[in-house]
Amino acid sequence: MATKIARGSAVTEHPGSHATPPPAIYALKPWTVRETNGKWMIAITPAFNGKHEWKGPYQSLDSAAKAIARAITLEVADRHNRRIAFYGGKA
Repeated sequence: MATKIARGSAVTEHPGSHATPPPAIYALKPWTVRETNGKWMIAITPAFNGKHEWKGPYQSLDSAAKAIARAITLEVADRHNRRIAFYGGKA
């Protein structure tokens, strides 16, 4: 029997451990990169007219790209762990 889990105002039907999960597809946040005086800065691209929250400076574009890759890895891992918990250990 499925268990209902409340999420905000919506109620989601928990599929139970016998359900096969759909494919794992994650839409990731876009990033912005800028170069100033030979240093690189990174920020998650804000929605609409929001402000960038710049991180850095990084000495090279390679270092900035690796910082973005680390952040994306954490984002995907967090989402995937929530998915595994929701589907009862299946991914």
